[in-house]
Amino acid sequence: MMIYFDNAATTPVLPEVRRVIDETLETLWGNPSSLHRKGFEAEKILRKARETVAGILRVDPKSVIFTSGATESINTVLRGVAARHLMTRNGAPANVVISSVEHAAVEQTARALKDFGIDVRRASVDEAGRVDAADMAALVDAHTLLVGMMHVNNELGTIYPIADIVRAVKARKADVPVLVDGTQALGKLVVHPGELGCDYYVSSGHKIHAPKGIGLLYVRPGAFFRPLLTGGPQENGHRAGTENVPYIAGFAAALEAMEASREGDWNPTIVAINRSVRERLAASDARILSPEEASPYILTAAFSGIKAEVLLHFMEREEMYLSSGSACSKGAPSRVLQAIRVPDAYADGAVRLSFGRENTLNEVDPFLDQLLAAVRQIQSLTGGHKA
Repeated sequence: MMIYFDNAATTPVLPEVRRVIDETLETLWGNPSSLHRKGFEAEKILRKARETVAGILRVDPKSVIFTSGATESINTVLRGVAARHLMTRNGAPANVVISSVEHAAVEQTARALKDFGIDVRRASVDEAGRVDAADMAALVDAHTLLVGMMHVNNELGTIYPIADIVRAVKARKADVPVLVDGTQALGKLVVHPGELGCDYYVSSGHKIHAPKGIGLLYVRPGAFFRPLLTGGPQENGHRAGTENVPYIAGFAAALEAMEASREGDWNPTIVAINRSVRERLAASDARILSPEEASPYILTAAFSGIKAEVLLHFMEREEMYLSSGSACSKGAPSRVLQAIRVPDAYADGAVRLSFGRENTLNEVDPFLDQLLAAVRQIQSLTGGHKA
């Protein structure tokens, strides 16, 4: 049977989400800006989806902007604050502050700002990928344009203390905006941006069983905003281009489904799966890298004497899927593993298991049986052994 434990890379679209998208494509396909019945029908779907998402986030619907995904949302915010600096600071020094374990969408976009004379400062993390609020705030000064951080680390599942970081940063410089990358958090844990205190919050639909190509950007009322895409007046003038109404409706349906599956802080099935995987790995020669208090949706472990890419190919022959890290890294050395100082003996053998709504507890044993057998086979071929 096929077992898919790579949901942090992308998730299968839920049946109820597909139904919403199909209905919208078939019967509600009008342009929501058109001043006739078909346009009004589409505009009604768009408005309802925005209100649904805003209700779950407990924010003003006008503060929710639908985008193509978190990468676009992150670029909108970072490039927007950079443009404001270039237009108003007359060559004054400037910097942005991020952590050393950010997703490439934040890391690479921040690096691109160096072309405009904007420095990038990075807060270090401990062996579990945790960021200290005081350390993050200490990097902020009078020239800081923005502080950016993820809510849940995409490789380890480590949860950042967002509210604490925001308070510490704002105490240091009250007017510095804070961007939170919630790609691995939204729909999985409770997310209320207003309570977190951040100015911007972003996420992508395909991490929560909606299609690829849809995401959101929350902008706190009163926060600075400069559109990345200009043209028409769509999204209240915040993002030009005709809205992707079917996918927006699907995004809202997916977020509703994820919220309904959670009991308290987490989905109990995901918690049980994570616990079972941890128990099996703890009894092996694996080194578990994800901290106990991490998001249960992600668990990263490492083996000595193997290369993760080889293990992935062994597993896919059995229709079992996992990851060697962030899907966006394409096999490049993981900055996250480097930042948490994983020993060399284990660095090449790190794998990420990530769980989704359609996984069951019954999948754990067959998956781990195959995984550990494959590890032993690879180690026997390479002469690898427990470090």
